[in-house]
Amino acid sequence: MKKFKFFSIFLVLALLTASLSVLPAQALDKPAVQSASVALIDAATGNILFSQNADAKVYPAAAAQTMTALLAVEAIETGKAALSDAVTLTSDGLGAAAADDGKAVTFSTGETATFEKLLYCAMLSSSTDACAAIAQHVSGGTSAFVAAMNARAKDLGCTGTNFTNAGGSQDPNQCTTAADLAKIAKEAASHALLMQICGTTTRTVPATNASDERQLSNGNGLVDQDLAKYGRYYYQYAAGIKTGVSSEAGYCLVSSASKNGVKLICVILGGKAIPENGDTAYKNYTDTTALYGWAFENYEYREVIKMTENVKDVPVKMGRDAGTVAVHPEASVKVLVPKDEDISDFKTKITIYSEQEGKDPLIAPVEAGSVLGEIIAERDGAAYGSAKLLASNSVDLSYTQYLRARMVKTLLTPGAFLFFGIVAFLIIWYCKIVSNYQKRRKAEAYYEPSLEPRPKKAPQRQPAMAVKGAPEDEFSEDALEDTPPVSEQTTPESRKRAEEQAEHDYFAEFFGKSDK
Repeated sequence: MKKFKFFSIFLVLALLTASLSVLPAQALDKPAVQSASVALIDAATGNILFSQNADAKVYPAAAAQTMTALLAVEAIETGKAALSDAVTLTSDGLGAAAADDGKAVTFSTGETATFEKLLYCAMLSSSTDACAAIAQHVSGGTSAFVAAMNARAKDLGCTGTNFTNAGGSQDPNQCTTAADLAKIAKEAASHALLMQICGTTTRTVPATNASDERQLSNGNGLVDQDLAKYGRYYYQYAAGIKTGVSSEAGYCLVSSASKNGVKLICVILGGKAIPENGDTAYKNYTDTTALYGWAFENYEYREVIKMTENVKDVPVKMGRDAGTVAVHPEASVKVLVPKDEDISDFKTKITIYSEQEGKDPLIAPVEAGSVLGEIIAERDGAAYGSAKLLASNSVDLSYTQYLRARMVKTLLTPGAFLFFGIVAFLIIWYCKIVSNYQKRRKAEAYYEPSLEPRPKKAPQRQPAMAVKGAPEDEFSEDALEDTPPVSEQTTPESRKRAEEQAEHDYFAEFFGKSDK
């Protein structure tokens, strides 16, 4: 009985230990690499899966031409250049290109080639002359083009890179890091034209005005299995991007690879050539394929945010039937993690554009599918994937609320305040004038004689004939009083005329136009 109890406890502890023994990403057994600087990243997010001295500043050799090709392709995409452009090489441009140990395709002063031919010569055969011509055509000269290279590197987040020439020629001040070059390669890999060029194995360049046709071969053994020296390193999942070699930089290789939906970027700088079994092993290739194999075996994309999930209700102003609109991811957000890793600790960061500081609130109408924000899956402060947030439904505009808001907004404008201020002033001014007029009329009515006729006295009988010689005072005063004074003989018309004249005189005096 005791033995059975002890065995049960042991079994529970064993199961518990097994359940807690899931290895995090950083605990995976990593391959041993011998190159000086290495960076392996997820091509979708740029997150580093493996690094070794990835921030050390080293010489890139012709691998620097990755940036040259990137700027050339971006110039084509923006309309600044075209593949069919004819470029004539000048002595100034060729003077800026250093010899590449006799292996580069060379051009001569006055030779004309299309922009497309120059790109193939650079990416397949590392021609520094072609890079100088590209710089001349895109920026008008090497100095301006190099400045553009450094500016673009900064835009991509590079912190340890400084270019001094377009072809990758040796220069004490030209340097980069494996981490920086991986960022440049990630951007380069997103341009289909660039990947088409650097993935070409052979190319015939037609004759020019100064040269017969040229036969080009891609120096990248990952993509060209027919190469005599490096073809044995052919890797079926690889695509591009650029090789480089010099005594100072060692053997360099910038590449990409995709398998089962996982896309990676690998940068090897300072690779070594080591004798093995009577032959030479080039560690820039062996390290690259080892890293790709390790990542494809151990990593996979896991869904942390579902596309069908409504993640937030966003407030909407002036909506007819709703005050909010639900948003959902445009696509599922997947993160590249070790296959057995727990993803429950991933967090989501939601950004709604209308809720950011300084932004206007979201106002109806809102159409379903409108981009309203973005969502990011992150862990420990690092972003692993993102997607746009789309409106899940439409919200119609309430015209009643809209008109009310427009009215309030109009009334609160400085122009509206000025208008109503002027109107109020005129009303007060008019009332003041009317009030003064009424006071004056009352005063005049008080002091002026009444315009109403006095009541007549009863007529008195007068003698039919005055007696001759009778004195004047014998006429009756009452008889004289029976006839009112001329000033008191008024009618409604005369009174109206008098009032109009008085009003006219008042306003004339008020405005300073009185004749008195």
